[in-house]
Amino acid sequence: MRSIVGLIVVAMLCPLGATLAPARAEATPSIAQAEQFVHRVGDAALDLLARYNSRPDAQYRKQLKALIGENFDLERGTRFVLGRYWDSATAQQKNELVTLLPTYALEIAARTFFALRTRDIQDFTVVGATPAGESDVLVMTHVSVGGSPPLNVGWRVHEAAGRLRVIDATVEGISVAITLRDMVGAEVAQKGIDGLIADVQAKLRELKTAAD
Repeated sequence: MRSIVGLIVVAMLCPLGATLAPARAEATPSIAQAEQFVHRVGDAALDLLARYNSRPDAQYRKQLKALIGENFDLERGTRFVLGRYWDSATAQQKNELVTLLPTYALEIAARTFFALRTRDIQDFTVVGATPAGESDVLVMTHVSVGGSPPLNVGWRVHEAAGRLRVIDATVEGISVAITLRDMVGAEVAQKGIDGLIADVQAKLRELKTAAD
């Protein structure tokens, strides 16, 4: 089974948070439901990559961003990666952050993903799933990109309000959500929340200039 390698790019290479803080679920998804969900999202992402490889078009970037937005809680992810700094942010800062950080993460994700070629994806295999915590399921996969040795990547799937979403990814046992929180926390400690906002705004301007 080949599937969601593109979402690893999102999880591993988005510097500012497309992963989620675990939240209390309304129900626990079954093993089969979680595996099917991960496979479905991955297949959709790889289909967009194949279409983009055949005919590069900005519409595929928009569609990928929508796919991520539907399956990752980006606002909750912003709160999580800010950690203890979220509570100290002003209302205006929070409003800016929940817009800026997901926008930046989605832009980086789309650019990174579409830099791949379909042939770069050597292998993706779902190798099993197990319950995680009180109400989540961890779907384990083996992923190989560009001939690299397979990575053990886990996708923690959560259900809330009748919807499944990925709330964290683990790469060789390391939580992406926690890693991102540590990175952002270090930047805020050095530059403050306003400094973080200014940096992200500058990076978005650079990306727009590059696109133009």
